[in-house]
Amino acid sequence: MHWIQVLIGPLETLTKARSLLPAAAICPLPQGLALIPVTHTVEVQLQSQATAHTTAAVPHSGELAVGITELASRLSDQGPILYAATYIHGGTGGQDAVIWHKGEVILNLGDDEDHMSAWPDSPISRALRHIGVTVQTGQDEFDALGLGRYRSNEAWAEKASQA
Repeated sequence: MHWIQVLIGPLETLTKARSLLPAAAICPLPQGLALIPVTHTVEVQLQSQATAHTTAAVPHSGELAVGITELASRLSDQGPILYAATYIHGGTGGQDAVIWHKGEVILNLGDDEDHMSAWPDSPISRALRHIGVTVQTGQDEFDALGLGRYRSNEAWAEKASQA
């Protein structure tokens, strides 16, 4: 099973996000990026901060933690912010990828559970390509950032707390 929901953006931007979201674990990635896993604690904190006037970007799966849109939109003033989600169990599932830049959604991609995108063109890899992630031979952008290392939000957060 691989089930994650994360925000990905420049390490510097996401580090500054801790002032807005103290529960956030910042997980450094290659290529100057980082991710924030949307753990239960982060979801609770986001819900308490969400405002009623936020317009939600709806990913293809329809699942997005309350407050993610507002946070991603706000952080995207500094550069593109990517919401990436995987929901794969027993070989079926899919991915969602939404990118905000300057407060606006500029890309919204997703898989249909019965028709997953072929490698190397998954929604997350295509979105990472859009924000400038580079690959080596035999990799896609998902692999280049090591996004398969941990299979849950909690595992990502735990690794960050050990660093």
